[in-house]
Amino acid sequence: DQITAARRDRFRRYQEAFAPLRARRIVTLPTVPRECDPAYHIYYLIAEDVAAQHRLIAFLRGHGIEASSHFVALHLSPLSQRMLHTRPGMLPVTERLADRLVRLPLSAQLSPADQQTVVDAVLAFFGGTH
Repeated sequence: DQITAARRDRFRRYQEAFAPLRARRIVTLPTVPRECDPAYHIYYLIAEDVAAQHRLIAFLRGHGIEASSHFVALHLSPLSQRMLHTRPGMLPVTERLADRLVRLPLSAQLSPADQQTVVDAVLAFFGGTH
């Protein structure tokens, strides 16, 4: 419970910090339905396009911040393609989101100062909050 509470706090700090970017329609933020009580183990932004995703990840890594795309759409994995005969284009929404998702650091041990470093870098990448 303590770990989840700490991650929830960091998740909410990100949501507040990046609200201006959402308002400018620069990124999409996670949405947690009211009836859900997640573990808050992941925080992500969804960039406008794949090029913006690549640039943001490179920018953050250049500032010593680990960021990743998080996942490959499962139907595009070699195993799925071989065993289930899936192929690109079968799940276009999944593919589009996977190509734009940027996962940011989130853990119960993430200090407020380190989280602020992440926030400042993301905001700098997008040119601030206004």
